[in-house]
Amino acid sequence: MPQQSSKNTGTLQGVSVTLFALTSITPLLVLVMIIDRFDLLQQSGITMLVTCTAIVSLLGFFSFLQTIKQISALADGISQMQAGQMDAIKRPVHHRELAEVAKIRKALASMMTELHATPRELSEKGSRVRDE
Repeated sequence: MPQQSSKNTGTLQGVSVTLFALTSITPLLVLVMIIDRFDLLQQSGITMLVTCTAIVSLLGFFSFLQTIKQISALADGISQMQAGQMDAIKRPVHHRELAEVAKIRKALASMMTELHATPRELSEKGSRVRDE
């Protein structure tokens, strides 16, 4: 299977930062511009609202970034397996690892173990058949 050129593809982390900026930071900036336009920043309730909104946005971003890092690590492990490092994704489950990411990692590790064992089993069966 031909590999795609890295010039034409972005990383998942890069795309997620862009999506975060478009869906979270941009509306927040528009809100601040509107509040400033109508001179509402002097009201303590509005300032508190903008501050809380910014904090929630940042918490969401860091949570999302952790998820993206797990997916990127899984993709890197799969690439290493493709390069011949059969135990690239056989690592202990991190306590913050998402259940779905852990399932995929465990399933891939299990499949690689089975695939690695299959040629040995076939050669053993072949030698037994030849011996009979």
